[in-house]
Amino acid sequence: MGRFYFKPAFSAPATVWPTSKFEWSFGSHAFGSEATCQVVKGTTTPGTVMSDAVSICELSAAKIKVTLAKAITSVDFFVVLNRASAWAGAGAISATLSSYALADI
Repeated sequence: MGRFYFKPAFSAPATVWPTSKFEWSFGSHAFGSEATCQVVKGTTTPGTVMSDAVSICELSAAKIKVTLAKAITSVDFFVVLNRASAWAGAGAISATLSSYALADI
């Protein structure tokens, strides 16, 4: 069991609004039923304060999905998995942005 974290890469010319969903798929790896998901503030390393940018962090087998709680133009948070099992999967890591609303104002 360990701790796994990453900072989502995001660059867009527009604002991504609340309820937008980011989803990452980790090939055939499964994180295990003990794993928990958190989102913490941080720009270069994960901090100790929970982020207010994300309302939901869901973990399901080889997927992580976060739902935004507020509009963002850049990412100032890290996704953290606690009690994650050792890497045992294969395949590419991919990401999508779904159910989103973009607005140039």
